[in-house]
Amino acid sequence: MQAKILLAGATGYLGRYLVQALLKQDKGFVALGRSLKKLGAMGLGEAQIKLAQVTDPMSLAGCCDGIDIVISCVGITRQKDGLNYMDVDYQANINLLEEAERSGVKKFIYISAFNAPNYQSVRMLYAKEQFAQRLLSSQMLEPCVIRPNGFFSDIEAFYAMAKAGRAYLFGWGDVKVNPIHGEDLARFCLEAAELSSHQGSQPKDSYLNDSPHKAKQTWRPRQDKRELAIGGPDIFSIKELAQLAFKAMDKPEKLMYLPDWVRKLALAVAKQLPERVGGPAEFFLTVSGQDMVAPAYGEHHLLEHFKSLS
Repeated sequence: MQAKILLAGATGYLGRYLVQALLKQDKGFVALGRSLKKLGAMGLGEAQIKLAQVTDPMSLAGCCDGIDIVISCVGITRQKDGLNYMDVDYQANINLLEEAERSGVKKFIYISAFNAPNYQSVRMLYAKEQFAQRLLSSQMLEPCVIRPNGFFSDIEAFYAMAKAGRAYLFGWGDVKVNPIHGEDLARFCLEAAELSSHQGSQPKDSYLNDSPHKAKQTWRPRQDKRELAIGGPDIFSIKELAQLAFKAMDKPEKLMYLPDWVRKLALAVAKQLPERVGGPAEFFLTVSGQDMVAPAYGEHHLLEHFKSLS
């Protein structure tokens, strides 16, 4: 019998790709969100929509009834409504997890961020990791924390700089990353949903080892499959990202290198600013300071993505 999925955060960047994948695969699912208009515009029928406010535990009552798997993409991208990271990335997910535990949900998948445990001084990542650890400690359902690297949408900042005529890089631009496209990550999440942490010595992981989406550095999942790191198929230095953006527009490269002390100074300032203002900058300036290369997966390539923006 096909498992029924509840998708929380359905109208966000990753959520939209998950909805597309679920519809394409004809999966039984319900999308949880606040806006009927936005959910309906995604091609969802009335039976596939559940309206709720994840920051309000009362509005979640009964949302997990009959659900086998919860996938949560809930998190702040742009702060509004006076809410902060602990309100949403932590507490809203706690609300959803507790409802899932009460309802007998079998598995809860949470989309966190790559290397979040290593950056607990970053307010966004602290909130995410506090929830991830609460989920991983659950004895009432099977937990799974997916830790993706940056999204292609995050890297569009380099395209914007190239379009404006000049790209600014910290240091020599040699920090390496492998961002992932939302469609690839959505597919990975649904494949992870089919895995069980209770499988024996021959787990069902051929989706990574034999998949047509396999990359050269394909990651083999941990035996318990509780924490899964994932990135895109191509590794770039920050300088190469900027060069790729200029190449996509067939424009001459204009790069400006900023001393890394500028990044460190800006980071120190961002940490002192209110979360609404300094939080995103704090995250960006922190992860820009060292390599962020996750196990590779996917078939979407950044050059084609940049060209699609033209």
